[in-house]
Amino acid sequence: LLGAEVVAVSGYDPGDRLDGWYDALLATVSAGAPSTARAASAATDVLTGLPETGVPHDGSAVCSVLHRIAGSLVPDCS
Repeated sequence: LLGAEVVAVSGYDPGDRLDGWYDALLATVSAGAPSTARAASAATDVLTGLPETGVPHDGSAVCSVLHRIAGSLVPDCS
């Protein structure tokens, strides 16, 4: 990744449940986003835009964590 800047951010609290897939999505979006909040907003758009597949998931818990990271840029899905 020539010219890429890797930045570690905080925002996750003890007990937050984010699967590796969600972590990877947020990290991927973060690479092209102007801020962590915008990355969380984009990740939420992707997660809430997925069609129902019949497979249980923890989308509302993930949205809550992303809302805490991004504030008003991400709707509270809980």
